[in-house]
Amino acid sequence: LVHADVPPGMSWQEFVARLERGDDDALQCAVESRDRIQSRNDSGVSGIGRVFVGHTVQWDGPRRLGNVFAIDTGAVFQELDTGRGALTIASLVFSTKSLGEGTAG
Repeated sequence: LVHADVPPGMSWQEFVARLERGDDDALQCAVESRDRIQSRNDSGVSGIGRVFVGHTVQWDGPRRLGNVFAIDTGAVFQELDTGRGALTIASLVFSTKSLGEGTAG
């Protein structure tokens, strides 16, 4: 689980190592980036089976980009009584293939 994203082209192992070293660019991406989702980059993240990210609302439902699953579907906006948004829950016992079925993008 990552709040926002893993830098495109970076392996999971390198990402974790950079975070552990306090690398500002890796931390910024983990907390703030929307690049992968906005560009619809489906290259995924090597070195790990799947990554779940949030931060960027997917109004049409969860989106799969390679092995990255964008699961923020705006639940907070329902709480704010805007009439939009839903809660998405992913069961980690499913295989990656099962998680990709029926997702947008």
